[in-house]
Amino acid sequence: MFARAVKKSKKNKKNKKGRPKASDYNESEKVIINLANQVYRSLLSTENAFPTHEKEVELVKDSWEHALTISKLEPMLLSTDIFRVIRGRGSQLRGEAKTKLIPLVEAVYGFDAGRGRKSIRANRKLAALLKYEKGYLYKSLGDKNTPRRGLYKNPIIRRGICALWFANDQDEGIEFSEVFNPMPIHAIALILTTVECVINMWTTGVKRSVAFHSVEYRPIYLYHIEQLEIFGQYTRERNLLGKLCKRLYIEARIAAGALLESESRIPDIPLSAFDAAMKEDEDEDNDEDKNKDEGDSEDDESDTDPY
Repeated sequence: MFARAVKKSKKNKKNKKGRPKASDYNESEKVIINLANQVYRSLLSTENAFPTHEKEVELVKDSWEHALTISKLEPMLLSTDIFRVIRGRGSQLRGEAKTKLIPLVEAVYGFDAGRGRKSIRANRKLAALLKYEKGYLYKSLGDKNTPRRGLYKNPIIRRGICALWFANDQDEGIEFSEVFNPMPIHAIALILTTVECVINMWTTGVKRSVAFHSVEYRPIYLYHIEQLEIFGQYTRERNLLGKLCKRLYIEARIAAGALLESESRIPDIPLSAFDAAMKEDEDEDNDEDKNKDEGDSEDDESDTDPY
């Protein structure tokens, strides 16, 4: 099915390594490819960050068609090289998520970069506590006498969302607000999966490298999606999931420096304003006529000789 929609592209002589890049194409092609890259990243973020090959093909094709539509340029076929350019955004997205979450996770949860025994012991204990029954989801971990509180309210979720999609008012979360508003559970799940990956870097007590591979982390990602859906069903009477998704989007949009959508829609001038303008003009004319009549009356009086 996919082969019929794809044409073979000529090898680019400038690209010695044989790896296709958006910069290998002419200006019109670059516009479409760059748009498709942005759309693909947004779809990965909000629909499936760890897609199977079949799902990748579907998302790339959807992204390409969407890019052709919004670019309004002359249509071009999706070549195998362009397909690889767009598909490469998947691993880039996950790599970017990990890179941006590393300092945030360390700051929010309090991991210590020290190499002393005390620091190593504390880091190991903290990592275990955060992973136990997904403690990193909570705003407060609690202790033996105090239960955990604030499920899905840990600030790492909001801060991760802001770092990855709402860095400024031109970022993906703003440009593609139709898929980010309200915040999709798939986007939240990607942040939480990345958080767990970063926590795994500290399980020995000393920060180490941990690969963010699909084989290992796709099940964790799917688990978070499932748990968010269960959370939504279980708390539907209070609409906790709906409130969470709405709040996360609004807070991220504000953090990006963008107006809320309700603020950006400036209302039209109402017809009542036109009626008021006509009434004001009529009143002004009446006042002028009245002043003129009073002035004429005073002139007539002054011309009359009382003697």
